[in-house]
Amino acid sequence: METTKQAGYRPILFIAITFGITWILAVFHAYQTWFSSDTIPGTIILIIANFFSSASPLVAAIILLRKSLFKGHNLTRFVFGAKPILSVSYIIVAALFLFQFLTFFFFRFENNTISINAFIAAWCGQILLGGGMEEGGWRGYLQPAIEQKVHITITVIIAGLVWALWHLPYFFLPGTIHTGGNFGFYIVTTIATAYTLTAIYKLTGSVLICTLFHGWQNAIVMNIPTDMGSAGFLVMFAIQTIVSIILCMKPLGLQNNSNLA
Repeated sequence: METTKQAGYRPILFIAITFGITWILAVFHAYQTWFSSDTIPGTIILIIANFFSSASPLVAAIILLRKSLFKGHNLTRFVFGAKPILSVSYIIVAALFLFQFLTFFFFRFENNTISINAFIAAWCGQILLGGGMEEGGWRGYLQPAIEQKVHITITVIIAGLVWALWHLPYFFLPGTIHTGGNFGFYIVTTIATAYTLTAIYKLTGSVLICTLFHGWQNAIVMNIPTDMGSAGFLVMFAIQTIVSIILCMKPLGLQNNSNLA
């Protein structure tokens, strides 16, 4: 197998490709001046544009890792990791999934009902067409690329900042879920979430599990309106972040979990 150095990580080029694809498509999607979404061809174009906008980190990772990713069992390790599913690592990851859900569930707004079918549909949509598609790039490429140079705690902050900035156009373009939002608060929550996703990646080595968690979180946000300013929510969110930071630093003695090492 190739070493991570031989794998040829190029984080600057990765960021350029990722931002280029998504930012261009963000403007295209926001203004929709080239097609009508009321027509079948327009709808198909919109779906394709949305897919590549969300999947640009994965697309960039595949482009840059193509020489090593499809050799031997590298692709399998990249997707599934190299650890048995029935292990302590996966028990911890399952606990993180549950804790994330309970953090929102306990502090949801009153009279908010949760539809199981809507939640599952949103989760599947986020895995296949939404935010989950990003993880092949953020955790599968950018994190190990940066981690070669700096400590893991700094790596996560840098990767989290890049991840947040990647979303920046959506805070200014009309008609998006982020339009008019507080970008400063978004940066903080994105970095905190990056620690949780990195802990999951460190524990499992699996881009797929990170994808499932990213889609899980997005589905929760979409289906469980929550008072994120409440003291209880902030305490639970802080606990999850602190635990994730500890797991990133010493995840049960695991070493750098690059799948192409």
